[in-house]
This record gives sequence, structure tokens and C-alpha cells, in this order.
Amino acid sequence: MTIIDFIRILLRHWLLIVLVPLSLAVMVFVLTMNEEKTYRSSTLLYTGLVSGASLENPGSNQVDYHAVSNAFDNMINTIESRQTLEIVAIRLLAEDIANMDSLPEKRRRTIRKTFTPEELEQLAVAGNAARTAENLEECLAEDECYALKKLLFTSYEPYSLRSLKKVSIRRQGNSDMVEMSYSTTDPELCQRTLGILTEVFTARMRQQKSGEAGTVLDYFRNEVALASQRLAAAEDTLKQFKDEHDIINYYEETEELAISQKDLEAEIRTEMKNLEQAKATVKSIDRSFRLKNDMYEISESILDNRNTLSEIETQLASGSVDTETAGALQQQADMLRKTIRKEINTLYHLKTSPEGIHQTVFVETWLENKLEIQRSAAKLEVLYQKQENLARRIEEFSTYGSTLERLNMRVKIAKSEYLELLHSLNVTQMHQKNIEMQADVDIIDPPNMPLEPQPSKRKLIVLLAFAGSMGACIVLLTAMDYLDPTLHSPERCKAITGLRLVGAFPKVDNKHKSINYSLLLDRTTEQLSSAIKLLHQQKTEAGRFVIVLFSHDKEEGKTFIAEKVSERIQATYYPARSVAPQPDIIEAIENPSDPTTLESALGTGPSDSHEILILEIPDLKHHLLPVRLLHNADAALLVARANRRWSGSDEELQQKVTTIIGQPPLMVLNAVEPDKLEGFLGEIPKKRSWLRIQVKKLFA
Repeated sequence: MTIIDFIRILLRHWLLIVLVPLSLAVMVFVLTMNEEKTYRSSTLLYTGLVSGASLENPGSNQVDYHAVSNAFDNMINTIESRQTLEIVAIRLLAEDIANMDSLPEKRRRTIRKTFTPEELEQLAVAGNAARTAENLEECLAEDECYALKKLLFTSYEPYSLRSLKKVSIRRQGNSDMVEMSYSTTDPELCQRTLGILTEVFTARMRQQKSGEAGTVLDYFRNEVALASQRLAAAEDTLKQFKDEHDIINYYEETEELAISQKDLEAEIRTEMKNLEQAKATVKSIDRSFRLKNDMYEISESILDNRNTLSEIETQLASGSVDTETAGALQQQADMLRKTIRKEINTLYHLKTSPEGIHQTVFVETWLENKLEIQRSAAKLEVLYQKQENLARRIEEFSTYGSTLERLNMRVKIAKSEYLELLHSLNVTQMHQKNIEMQADVDIIDPPNMPLEPQPSKRKLIVLLAFAGSMGACIVLLTAMDYLDPTLHSPERCKAITGLRLVGAFPKVDNKHKSINYSLLLDRTTEQLSSAIKLLHQQKTEAGRFVIVLFSHDKEEGKTFIAEKVSERIQATYYPARSVAPQPDIIEAIENPSDPTTLESALGTGPSDSHEILILEIPDLKHHLLPVRLLHNADAALLVARANRRWSGSDEELQQKVTTIIGQPPLMVLNAVEPDKLEGFLGEIPKKRSWLRIQVKKLFA
């Protein structure tokens, strides 16, 4: 669909497009004549959610806009919640019931219409709105309190939740400010509603946040107490184990035991070395003492040899022996001297060491080393006992290590858990305090008493009704034209039927004086006549050129088209005529046993052999399908009105005709809206204003 087509739809239905919106606008104007005046009150609240002080992040300038947006959403949802509005409605109603005498007549009438005098007597406590509100809440909790429930939940009175849902909540830009506004027909009730709503939602938010933080706080308090008990139990177990095994500081004592063991081993090695040295010295001296008997024997031998030598020298000196004896004695005396000299040397060596130390010194040394051996042996015995005790202590400490490590780990885990829970408890306490600070809402501008009603939206409503209905009409008409299932235009006809379109005739409407229908019919007739003459010229065989003009339904306009075309062809000096045989003649022609032929039925002779014969046959849906006529025809033209649908039966008939004549029939569309012929014929002959000419040039 083009813009030109859209404009044509508007021009074709302009009266409907104007009258329907105008009627609706008048109706809305009449219905809103007695419209009640509405009053609007507002209040400005400071929340502190963005720039307010915070205990959790003191001095921090960073703002979590996601958290802030979530907090504002929670606040708005709390205000708009059913329970909040229900409490506000009950308080409003309680204040009015408790002060019935001072109420305006409209509200008093609403209350009396809702409750019976007996119910009002039970619910109302004169001058005490709080007691009255409690009575209303108790009544609301009962299943039989239909009047109150109907007033609150199903009516449109000022006390109903439907009316209170008109409260508007809007954040002022990116600030901490929130504006609440409410509009109703009663200015005093408008102001009072906002005041009560502010009190109720502030209390609910404080209760909600404190309740959440309080639950978490109680949880962490219990967990901290349990963690403290577990830590004390672990520490007591560790202390008891150390007391039972005399452990003060396991790691220092273990280090001291290791050092003591090393020192003890070094001391034992030193004592063993001293003992071995003393034993070696004593052994050496003992070996010297074993030579003492030899020294006595040598001394005696020296004395004996000296006595023998003295006797020999006496004999030699007395000369009482002969020479031979003297020589023997002299030799004996020399041998004795040598022996005595040798024994004296040996005795000297026995009395002194190689270093020249005297024998008495060896005795003192032997005594000292002998005492050293006894002292070292006793000391080693003590050291060995000490080493054994130390080894036993080390073995005990080695078994204590894993137990102490496990107990220390329990204490460490319990302490870490306790400190973590204590930290969480402190954070929760700080968070609760922070929530309590942020839950308080400061009223910057209290609800005002509206003195003037809101400007009426009556004009806007009327204008919207007119514009909306006009738009709806335009959309509906455009959709109806776009979704029109009929063969309303040549383009749609070709797309739906799939046939070649050789002609299209307009729908003549004498109301449209601007269209030259005579000229338009001449053009459409000329177009179809030219197509027929072209088909006639393409025929190679001599003889009559027969065109079967048929339709599927009645009153498709076959006769009108046949007459107009035959007249146009005759005017161009072509022999042509249109014939419409009766159904009985067609049945006779189609009957093989009947001698009737087309020529005999028409009464034509040889002089008519070159004419163009337009043979109009009855509609195919209600009459016999002329197979012989169609088969012998040179061309077949299917006529269809533009305001009809192309159904499955039409498609079936078209397939049969195609089978009979060997090719698809040609299409002629009749009764087409003149404007829709422009794409097929070109410019439609009609009078146009200068504006329409310019618009068409612009959008064509």
C-alpha cells in the first residue's frame, strides 16, 4: 500500500472518519459535565538514603547507587503495600466514625450507608479514634464483617484501598527527597490521608528493618556465647593436660631437654676420657711397681758380687795364690766388676724414669689417678642415671607433642571462630544502629490543605476521545482495506488467481461527478478489444475466431462486457458480434447424439467465416460445463467482479477449463473502483484540484 492509496482511503471514508470521533467527543463532553472537583495535597520527605550519615562507612564518599535504588524501591513498595494502605484506611475510617458530628454530609452519608446503626454503636467510641480503630481491626479479622470488607476492598469510596492506591510516590531526581502526593474530592481528607500514611509507613519501615537486624543480632549473640563456651572448654582441657604432666612451655622445655641431652652427652664423653686416662696412668705405674722385686734381687746380687769381688781381691792382694789361679781369679774379678757395673746401671734405671723423675713422684701420681678413677666412675654412674632420666623425659615429651598440638589447634580454632563471630556481632550491632538512624524519615514539607481544586482535564479528555476514535477509525479502515480478501484490484487479482489479466472495467457510480466514466469505459473497452484483436491476428488458420466469455457465478457482467467489446471491434471495421446461446442450445451442442452444431444454432454461413465471435455462456457453477464449446474455442475469457472472493471452487473450475482448452484462460476484472485502475490503465480521467495534483506529484 502506497501513501496515495492511504490518502484515497481517507478521502473515500472521510465522512465516517469525521462523524464517529465527533460523536464520541460530544458524548464524552456530556458525560463529564457534572465532574467532581479534585484536590491535591503533597508532602516532601527526607530519607537520608544517599547522603545521610553512616556508621558502617564513616567518612566514605562512595555511594552504591544500586543499593540506594533498591532502598528507594523497598520504601515505595512498603508505601504501596496492601497492609500499609489497609492500616491507613482503618485509621481514616476510625477518626471519622469517632467524630461523626463534625463530618461533612457526604462522608457521613457514606458511613451510614455502609454500616447499620447497631454496627456503628458497636464500633464507634466517641472521641477515641484509637479504640475505634482497634474495634475496626477486630471486626475485619472476623469472617462475618462483610460491610467493612466491602467498603475497604471493593468500593471506590475515599476509605477504600482502590482510592488510596492513587497515592503517587516520586523521588526528586537523584536526591534523598521523596514527594508523596494524593488527589481526592475532599481537601481535608486529602491532607489527613498523607499525614497518616507518612506515620504508618515510617513505623512499618522501622519495625521491618529493626526486626530483620534484631533476628540477625540474636543469632550472632547466641553463636558468640556458644563460641565462648567452646573456647573456654578447649582452654581448660589444655590447662588440665599441662598441669597433669608438669608442662609450662612445651616448646621451650623441649628445647631445653635437647640442649641438656647434648651437654650431658658431652660431659659423659669428657668423664669417660678422664677415666680412661687415669686408668692408663695407673696401669703404667702398676707396671713400674711390678719391677720393684727385680730391683731388690739386683741389689742383693750386687752385694753378693761385691762380697765375692772383695774376697778375690783379698786373695790376690795377699799373694797366697799361684799365678795360674791368680789369673783365673783376676778374670773372675774382672767379670764380677762388669756384672756389678751392669747391675748398678740397671738398678739406677729402675729407680728413675727415662725423664729422670724419681720413684716417689710415681707413687703420688698413682694415688691421684687411683682416686680419679673412683671419682670418675662414681660421676659416670650419676651421669648415666641422669641420662636415663632425661631420655625417659624426652620420650614422654615426644608423646605429649601430638596431643598438645591437637589441643592447641582446638584452642586456636575456637578462638578464631569466637573472634570472627564477635566481629560479625559488632558489625551487626553497628548495622542495626545504622538502620535505626536511616529508618527515621524527616518531614521537610508537611501535607498542605488544598484550597483550590486541580485544573479540570475535561478538555484534554474530550480531545483525546476525538483524536483516539479518529485514529482508531483510520486504522480500522486501513486494516479492512489491506486485509480485504476480494479481488478488489488488478494487482490483487493477478496475485490470487495467477491468470493473465487482459481487461478491467470500472464500477460506475454516478455520485462521483468528478470522474469521466464515459471516457474511462472507452479506455477499458479499447484495451480489451485490442487484446482480442491481437489474439485474432496471431491465429494462423483461416476461419471464425471464437472467444468464449464465461464466469463462475451469476451477475459478473459478461453481457455488458461482450456488448461493449463487440461494438468497439465493429467500429474498427472488424466483423464481430456477441452471442449468448440459451442453456438448452448449449446442452444440445454438447450432446454427441444431437446433430445440432454451433453454426447451425447460430445460423451463420460462409460469409461469416472471418468474424470475431464472442460467445457468452452461462455461469459454470449453476450450469453445464460446455466442454465441446470450450475445446473448439480459440480463446477463453473469464469475467469476475472485483468485490468477490476467489474460493477453492473457483480454483477447481479454473483448473478444469485450463485442462479443456489446453492453456489458462484470460482474466477480465469487472466493477473495479476507479482509483484502483490507475496501476493498470494509467491516469484516471477525472477533475482534480490544484492541491490534489500537487499532492499526487509529491507522493506518486
